[in-house]
Amino acid sequence: VIYPNASIEKFASCAIVEAGEVVNFTIIYYNSGEINLTGIHILDKYPLHTTFVSADPMPDIGNDTWVIGNLSVGEGGKINVTLAINTPIENGSLLINRVYLYGNGIKKEANASVTAISHPELAINKTDLPDPVKSGSMLNYTIVVENNGTGNATNVVITDVFNQSMLSIVDCDNGTINGNMIIWNISKLASGENITIKIKAIVATVDVNTTILNYVNVTCNEGSYAEDNETTTILAPPYLGYPFLEIEKKDKVDPLY
Repeated sequence: VIYPNASIEKFASCAIVEAGEVVNFTIIYYNSGEINLTGIHILDKYPLHTTFVSADPMPDIGNDTWVIGNLSVGEGGKINVTLAINTPIENGSLLINRVYLYGNGIKKEANASVTAISHPELAINKTDLPDPVKSGSMLNYTIVVENNGTGNATNVVITDVFNQSMLSIVDCDNGTINGNMIIWNISKLASGENITIKIKAIVATVDVNTTILNYVNVTCNEGSYAEDNETTTILAPPYLGYPFLEIEKKDKVDPLY
């Protein structure tokens, strides 16, 4: 008795791929039996965290099924599929791409895998308002932290270093004040996410115009780091001028006898 048979193989263009990039898969199939095959289909099951980009030839059904039909003994073919790796994705995720050949009473499977890597890319920006600021008045700071990378940032720590002798913090948006530092802890900042922090402070009274420098930085468990600083000019109050008095004395008779 001669039974139908077929073979299918799948290969990835690389073993490691960056999130946001594409990877190419090659499917090779052929009739390895001794009788001709009919009604052959190939189904490609794309892994989670991927998006279909293109294929050559293009699928006949949806974006994942090719109708091969008849396949004579020794006959075969090749399919190239391009997938994009979605973001965000956990660093080190193993993505297994499975493909099935079925029909004519047979079902064959093959797979190829790639490891997706991702990393956060933190950015931080600090601005002040107003600048210059009048001596003894309110100064507002705005801090914006962004994750421009392909992976999530975890255990994010934002540290603001301020001049204690020049600033009295009124509100720090739920931060923790420790000496001359304000610290915020965020458990996770996802890829593409951003947060805004507001600080209100009263500036000290100064005798002459004074420039202060304020630092801020952000870190995370994955090692991404960013920093920024902002200078602010404190204007001294105008001085009141003292009146200038002049006195002159004259006599009516001179000399006097």
